[in-house]
Amino acid sequence: MSKWFNRAVLLKFAPIFLVMLGYTARLLIMPVTGHNDVLFMPWHAHFVAQGHFNVYEHLLNTYGDSVINIPVWAPYPYGFYAYTGLWTKIYDLLGLIDISNWSSTWALAHPMRAVFLFKLIYLPFDILIGWGLKRSIGMSALIMWALSPTALYMLAMGQNDVYATASMVLGTALVGQALAASEQKLQWRRAWQAMLVLGIGASFKMIPLFLVVPLILLLNLSWMRRTILFVIGISPFLLLSLPFLSSKAYITGVLFNPEGTRIFNESNLLSEPVSFFLFSYSALLLFLLNYRRKWVSDSAWWVSVAVMAMFFLWIHIPTYWLYWFIPFAIVIALRFGYRYISIWFLAEFLFVIQIFSKSRDINIGLSRYLVNEMTFMHPVHALSLRSPLLAQIFTRFEGFIQSFQLALFGFVLGLAVYCLYRVRQAQPLEQANSGLLRLLPIPLIVNIGVIIAAMLLTRGMVIPAPAFAEAHLSIQLNQNAPIVAQTFTGSETALTGFAVQFREPSNNYPSINGCITTIQETRCAPLTAPKGEVWEYVGYNVIYPPMATYNQPYTLSLQLRELNRKLDLGYRSNKEQFSYGDEKLAGILPFMPMHELSLSKAMSQLTQHIKNDWLFIPIWLVVYASVMLFWWRMLRSEVTQSTPIAAEI
Repeated sequence: MSKWFNRAVLLKFAPIFLVMLGYTARLLIMPVTGHNDVLFMPWHAHFVAQGHFNVYEHLLNTYGDSVINIPVWAPYPYGFYAYTGLWTKIYDLLGLIDISNWSSTWALAHPMRAVFLFKLIYLPFDILIGWGLKRSIGMSALIMWALSPTALYMLAMGQNDVYATASMVLGTALVGQALAASEQKLQWRRAWQAMLVLGIGASFKMIPLFLVVPLILLLNLSWMRRTILFVIGISPFLLLSLPFLSSKAYITGVLFNPEGTRIFNESNLLSEPVSFFLFSYSALLLFLLNYRRKWVSDSAWWVSVAVMAMFFLWIHIPTYWLYWFIPFAIVIALRFGYRYISIWFLAEFLFVIQIFSKSRDINIGLSRYLVNEMTFMHPVHALSLRSPLLAQIFTRFEGFIQSFQLALFGFVLGLAVYCLYRVRQAQPLEQANSGLLRLLPIPLIVNIGVIIAAMLLTRGMVIPAPAFAEAHLSIQLNQNAPIVAQTFTGSETALTGFAVQFREPSNNYPSINGCITTIQETRCAPLTAPKGEVWEYVGYNVIYPPMATYNQPYTLSLQLRELNRKLDLGYRSNKEQFSYGDEKLAGILPFMPMHELSLSKAMSQLTQHIKNDWLFIPIWLVVYASVMLFWWRMLRSEVTQSTPIAAEI
């Protein structure tokens, strides 16, 4: 026993333990979390599996122009739909999912199994990123990737950015090998392999295309060979685009997707309006074209780092796309020595802080589609209701964080250009000590702490009802009809208030009272509408202490306090009825009851998924054992032959 608990032995095997810890966390969160896109995009791909190979036109013809309105339904190049459709067909043939009855996004017999299976096709590419970082940078890079909160978040959310990121990391590493190759045949082989990898990645998401030209310019090859490499790099995307160039849905949704065309957004600079991204990208190409040096293998990493920094510096893009940058932040941290590990720490911390200021559907609400009890209020809403002062401070702090993040990317861009100018090749790092092992889990621990804090903040404000759909009808509260009310079915859970979704921003709304009436009492409180871009369409009525409904019907109502003012309120036609002044109207109001979090109810909902799906546990165990065995076999011999966590440069 003492042999295995010896400190030196534990330290020697710590790298394997930390990598396995990171991938255990991935596999635990994969089946129980997910943005709506985790099944929405595979649902599109299942039409390909059914033989509708032009999925763009099929969606447009079936569901109308809404599929090309923002947000676009099918925004990705065809590689994503072909690959996901292939796996959908395989799962269907194996009896793991039934695509014949898949009528809408979550209309599956076993949604938790489906979420896990469709995330499972992302996992090998996540592992590929870690493996590529280890081969190029060292064991420390793999551990940092395994424990990265951003990497874990992407598998929790279920977005397909992992494909493009893996292609960029692997493509950059291959170009680095080409630059280091002493034989021309090996250089050429690595070069065309890199371009092919980038081209394949671009057929899933177009971002790798921006690395093709600058990486080619690093290679000391004839212009004929450079042209061939360029053709290889863009061919997968072009070949997969050709069949759809006559499709309105493909042209509008993929080639001219509003998110993708942000790179063309112009601002005034000097004498002409210009896209800052395209300006700096063009400057980089001119620099590489005219500053002729014998580039070193690290030059490939600096080029990719520069392009990534330009994206985040000049283009307003979703916070979770920071995932693209994290592998390159790890490269910077370790190529410059451990004093630059702060770049990785900052990137991770800034991501965690910013993601919790966005829509609840991409932070604390990632479990709500599978565990309804985990449908929390937006954490920033809860903070605003509990302490308006703290909410205002947080809003100002968020502005500072965004500015700090831009400064970070500006610094990284300058650092990358400096390294290219100096043709800097990293020197071997000193052997890491046990202190680094203690540092690497810090971002993950901070992320867990933020999640716990957000849950504690919103624990009394769970809104399990689905978000109110678009209201096509409306009523007006005024002095003639100042009250509107609707009755709901009671439950065992005590009420803490209710939320109201407005049709217009709430900046100039009149004073309103919100009331809850049970069989025993009525309580009223002013309706609070926190100000800010992410919550200005929602108002909250908070009741404390919570009100028990005793499983009896209860009534939610709004009462106009300023009778000289008016308020428009939307509602949906429905067989239910609500009171409007002295009238009874058929419909449902945009009221969403709130109650305190019940962990026992959440666990019951989670275990119910497992009870209803006897096949899920065996699938999960096989996948878990396979992933752990893979990393054990990959890392065991290396770790036992080396000193703990030695950097490999």
